Amino acid sequence: ACDYVYAQLVRASIEGRPEEHPRVLELSLSESPWLKRLAAFSLAEPAKFGDKPPNFPGFVALALRISENCLASKEEVAQKGVAALLRKLHLAEPNLTLQFVKENVGNLSVNAINSAAAGLPSSLRLELIKEKQTISPRKFREKKMTNS
Repeated sequence: ACDYVYAQLVRASIEGRPEEHPRVLELSLSESPWLKRLAAFSLAEPAKFGDKPPNFPGFVALALRISENCLASKEEVAQKGVAALLRKLHLAEPNLTLQFVKENVGNLSVNAINSAAAGLPSSLRLELIKEKQTISPRKFREKKMTNS
């Protein structure tokens, strides 16, 4: 619930004001995984429109840059924000979103991959997760064991 409220506040403060967009970018560069999450969540809902109104030309590039910045944190808190943003962005830009997930599969948690790829066929989602396992099989096994 707090994610939603804070994201709404940030979104309202930048909506229609391109000069304020660097502030969200700054949040994504924070050391705090919670601020990174907020940056991603604040763009998640409008991401479904891509660069079209009510968004602005360059919105998709900003969303992907923020996602990339947030992935600097391995904290699940920040990863969930990225997953939400990519899941919505997939509605407007499926190929670009898939390309981003593929390029960053090593930095995404398995949960974030699953969530970000929610709109993809399950076979492709499983392929991405298998790729994640080959990149970091030990971390994946350790995470799987702790979740069991």
